Formats: sequence, structure tokens, C-alpha cells
Amino acid sequence: MIFLPQNLIQIAQNGGGLIIDLNKQIILPQHLIEIANAASNSGAKIIIKNIRFMTPEMMVQIARAGKGTVIFEI
Repeated sequence: MIFLPQNLIQIAQNGGGLIIDLNKQIILPQHLIEIANAASNSGAKIIIKNIRFMTPEMMVQIARAGKGTVIFEI
């Protein structure tokens, strides 16, 4: 099933944890930052898998927005 970024943001805003597999769904880094920020406000955990095309700088920005709620599967 494909979810729009806004759906994932709403889930995270409401405390729902997410495992985001970037092999199964394309999500722009800016949207991942927004999801991470929403999770930081609700305490939800976000796991991001298959990050092979993500730069370390992108990962840092997402992690910063998540404030400890984001886990990258490396």
C-alpha cells in the first residue's frame, strides 16, 4: 500500500510509530524531515530502512528533526 507523505506525517503526529522502507515507497528527504519532526512532538518512533541513496548530510538533518525518535537501519 502506498501512503502519501501527509498521511505518514499525520500518523506520526498522533503517536503512531512507522517503519519506512525506501525500497517500497519513494519519500523525498524533506518529507522524511517533516515526518521526523512530527514524531519528535508525539514521541513516536520512526525506523527508516534501505537508505542506500541517502547521504550522511540528509541523515543528519532527519535525525536532528527527530530529536532521538529516528532509527536508521544500516
